[in-house]
Amino acid sequence: MKWCRLFLLFILGVSTSALLAVTPPDFYFTKYTLTELWFLNQHYTEIENNRLIRIEGLYQDHQWKKPYAYQESLKALGLNIRDYNVLQFSIRETGGVNFAFPLVLVWAEKGALPELTNLQKGRKIALYGRFLNLKDSEFAIELHVMETIDKGGRQVQVLLDTRMPPTPTPTITPTPTPGPNLWQKLQKKLKSVQAQGTVNPEAVPNPAP
Repeated sequence: MKWCRLFLLFILGVSTSALLAVTPPDFYFTKYTLTELWFLNQHYTEIENNRLIRIEGLYQDHQWKKPYAYQESLKALGLNIRDYNVLQFSIRETGGVNFAFPLVLVWAEKGALPELTNLQKGRKIALYGRFLNLKDSEFAIELHVMETIDKGGRQVQVLLDTRMPPTPTPTITPTPTPGPNLWQKLQKKLKSVQAQGTVNPEAVPNPAP
């Protein structure tokens, strides 16, 4: 009987550990629409600007682009090229032949992106970001998160998180108005005394002869 109780306690302990080990879902990513590469290539002009999208594929390569070549295109969308680094990714469709070459905008404050150094060709990745329809038949993604996907989708790891923290709202501290200094107090007192000691000559009666 005793060993039955111990066995039940063991089963409960294992079950509880397994439940605690499950990573809770990140509901942040539910805001992104999965967009197939073929649709992105052929119908990107139909995607509205600033739409949050997610694309998946097999990583092939990336190269850094000259940011100022896209200055006017981004300016037309109200963006400042000085805020971004520009990369171009080459991604192949999983199980297919379609390729996509999206321009990827990454906040300049994120630096040289050493996380991409050891990213191997053929690794499955997912890009989450804001879609931008540029001029000259190009589109870009303002990158928010980049994931690597392994073991048939059972192992997902965030490789890059380029979301910028919200800018804190500055707290306005009222500055008290300084009171009058000593010299101002003395001047005010002197003016008061002078005003009290001033006699209007017309109000003084003439002495009797």
